[in-house]
Amino acid sequence: MQHSLPPLRYELAARAERASRVDGPWSLEHLRPATWVMTALSVIGVILGFAFNGWPAAWGVLIGSFVVTIFFVSSSWAVAKVGEVNVRLTLPIALVTYGLKIFLLGIFLAAMPVHGPVDRTWLGVAIAVGVMVWVACQVIVVWRTPRMYVDVSASPNPADTSTSTLNSPVARTLTQ
Repeated sequence: MQHSLPPLRYELAARAERASRVDGPWSLEHLRPATWVMTALSVIGVILGFAFNGWPAAWGVLIGSFVVTIFFVSSSWAVAKVGEVNVRLTLPIALVTYGLKIFLLGIFLAAMPVHGPVDRTWLGVAIAVGVMVWVACQVIVVWRTPRMYVDVSASPNPADTSTSTLNSPVARTLTQ
């Protein structure tokens, strides 16, 4: 028994895509809440670090939180900008930025003196905790952002040119 599929309607996919995004398909909406949470975490960490191990620990927490924030903001921005140009390049740019960040982090940590002005243990803990907290913030933003996979509005109006699929990243990817 052969079942035929209905024809694909790219205009519905484009309309659903526009309705499901807060700031467009390559939104950086997660950066603001994650940065605020990292700032609060840094303040708490600096106070705890200073209370337990003095200024070297406080500097370790502050630098570690800054490194995490800069790394995530830069890679999010790079992936979003590349995604606006060509969707197929997002994975390669994400992998390249990830590899570059790990390489730079290794050089940075190796260059830190053992008995210098920054406590390397507090720095490492701040980076590890910062990464987990940043990822959690990003996951929460994604969970709370409505993602429409079907168009829940009335059937498309053929006279409405705002639903044109030619400029939609989804339609461009599907038709290439």
